[in-house]
Amino acid sequence: MSQPPLQNQIVVITGGSRGIGLSAARLLGAGGALPVLFARGRDQLAEAEQMLRGQGVHCLGVSVDVRDPQAVHAAFSVVRERFARVDALVNGAGIMLGDRRLDTLDDADWTRILETNLSGAWHCIRGVLPMMRQRRAGTIINLSSGAAVRAGFLNIAYGVSKAGLDRLTLGVAHEVDADGIHCLSLSPPYTATQTVRTMFPDRDVAGQAASPDDTARAIRGLLLGDAADYQGRVVTVREYLERKAARG
Repeated sequence: MSQPPLQNQIVVITGGSRGIGLSAARLLGAGGALPVLFARGRDQLAEAEQMLRGQGVHCLGVSVDVRDPQAVHAAFSVVRERFARVDALVNGAGIMLGDRRLDTLDDADWTRILETNLSGAWHCIRGVLPMMRQRRAGTIINLSSGAAVRAGFLNIAYGVSKAGLDRLTLGVAHEVDADGIHCLSLSPPYTATQTVRTMFPDRDVAGQAASPDDTARAIRGLLLGDAADYQGRVVTVREYLERKAARG
């Protein structure tokens, strides 16, 4: 019997205890990968681990605040000691704070969003690159947003954080291309996660938004070999899935 295509691939997923991150962990785990969940909330992380293991997915949860570079370094030390490598990093940790106008955001909101969505990804990329460079292989997927290029929804701080993330993708891809490492931004659609349902309690989120599994399927496809086609680029989930379907 042939092994699953992602067999024994070590995939670190930040924000992995819920939403898109948890959906990706479930789908990748079903394909043979071993998801390592980075998340801040210990209780939610424990629940996610229990759920995945109940579905037959081998996983590891690591409690870490991606805003803290020392905590990120310690988290990757745990991964290195346990597995000696990381095959892929999915930077999904982020906060949105909903539709907020400029005059309703304060300095603390700005800092919290930028430190989580942008600096958090930076810390994790810095943490994983030594292991990837040693093996001259690896994939980094940064979860972006349409807010990076469009105004009128969510808030300025969130859009700036995602625009910065896309520029980080471009720069990292340029610097690691010769090392056999791929880095790209994946932009999900409006997605029916618990965060979005909580943020917009008066909306029919389930009826209007995409499933987190759509983005999870795109992540899986990219990790199965398509990442090289999008080196340094921003690709939307819809664009990727449509192109993949057209190729058959």
